Amino acid sequence: MNTLILNGLSSTPFTLLNYNRNTSFTPETHEMNSVAYFDIENGPNVAAQLQNVGKNGVTNILIKHDGENIYNLANLNASITTISETLYDNTVHINVAVLFN
Repeated sequence: MNTLILNGLSSTPFTLLNYNRNTSFTPETHEMNSVAYFDIENGPNVAAQLQNVGKNGVTNILIKHDGENIYNLANLNASITTISETLYDNTVHINVAVLFN
């Protein structure tokens, strides 16, 4: 199972279904633009936890697979820009977009 931990809050991991990060560069200025997208399984207090992170910003993204760290972005200056809820079959998934500053 994949889990997502935001800002080092390991006591509130999210069940991660999908992760995608897109980075582009402006040709003239070489400015980097980067957005990450998460698809998270809904559960108790998930929306409230995400809203709390959204209010305070994203400083760390850690993805674990069966307890092993497989992806870690530290010292971030990022923000949640959108939180969307979608029904897939019999479960609600929460889609989150994070913009890196």
